[in-house]
Amino acid sequence: LKLNTEALGLVLRELDFWLPFTLFVLAMYFFSYSFGHDPGAGLMAFLCVLMYTINVLLGDADLTKRAVESKSSRAVKYALFLVLLLVVTVMLTFGLFRRAENRKFRFKIFNNDEEVESISLYFRFVSTPLVFLCKHIVKSIQHRGRTIVIKMPLIRHDCTKRELYDILRQRDHDHSHRARTRTMLAGKSSSSDGGAGPATPPVLGRTNTYGMLVSSFSR
Repeated sequence: LKLNTEALGLVLRELDFWLPFTLFVLAMYFFSYSFGHDPGAGLMAFLCVLMYTINVLLGDADLTKRAVESKSSRAVKYALFLVLLLVVTVMLTFGLFRRAENRKFRFKIFNNDEEVESISLYFRFVSTPLVFLCKHIVKSIQHRGRTIVIKMPLIRHDCTKRELYDILRQRDHDHSHRARTRTMLAGKSSSSDGGAGPATPPVLGRTNTYGMLVSSFSR
């Protein structure tokens, strides 16, 4: 669970997560707006955002034993979701949803009244998440078991989930080792000063926690 949390933190640092996520949320808002925010349409929009976020964008954060040891491709799961989104987009664009209307969306900017159509905005916002979904499908076919969103620091390269698991585990071990060393040095310094108060412990050098990954890519 701790390593999953650290992997989630790495995902949330990437623009490849925030860009499609933000645009997809906006697209689903205008999808619901086209139905007058009908509860059924709102629920469908919420479920689509949930599926896209958890199954696609946060897929790299799954470091369970099954996910780490799996050699299968996630392309089929991504392709099914892509087909679902394309069907919804086509039905909305060509008016196949009976309750959907191309509603006017009005806003004011720089003292100018602007007006755009809800279905047009949905199509514009959803196009980028669809491109990212196609990118996930291609990368899952070409590089099975490798991360897609997460790019490791220093070398900015994707890696397998096994390598990501080992790196995060090594980094956690390094952090624990430095914390124990600081505590030990602070205790020795305090005792040598005759109880005058803990002295500032020396700054320890940072361990190269990514050396293992760098060496694996340089082979």
